[in-house]
Amino acid sequence: MLNRVVTFAHGTMALNLSDVKKFRIPYPLDPTEADELVEILDAIGLKIRLHRRNHTVLDDLFRAPLQKLKTGEIQVGGLDPLPTG
Repeated sequence: MLNRVVTFAHGTMALNLSDVKKFRIPYPLDPTEADELVEILDAIGLKIRLHRRNHTVLDDLFRAPLQKLKTGEIQVGGLDPLPTG
């Protein structure tokens, strides 16, 4: 559909109505199939929201100790250095 976009001299972009009328969008004819698709898409949306929330929580958990290290609220001492070579 994007290759049908026409750009006018002043920068405006448009689609011809005849091209839009030719564009076919598949959809389920069976209501049961449509309901199943909605359930699947809802489940995917829920998973995305959960992953985003988990990411935020993990990011906060990661940043909190770093901030405390930067401010000196917590200090790391007495650790053996990593062996070299």
